[in-house]
Amino acid sequence: MNYFQDRIKCDADKVCSKCGEPRVRAWDEMKDDEREFVHRMFRPEEARRRTHKWCVLCWEEVGDDAPRLA
Repeated sequence: MNYFQDRIKCDADKVCSKCGEPRVRAWDEMKDDEREFVHRMFRPEEARRRTHKWCVLCWEEVGDDAPRLA
């Protein structure tokens, strides 16, 4: 059972909707090797880099249009 399933997710922007872990990061928050991986796998253009986030555990892409947990 996931640790976050029993708790209210106050910071939904930081929790991955796929794996439930608090590993979601924006482009500017990632380390160089994480950015390199995202760049090679997803090829995000500049606009997507500003609005989307990625889970650095399962690499799920999270956009602004994704549903948020409250």
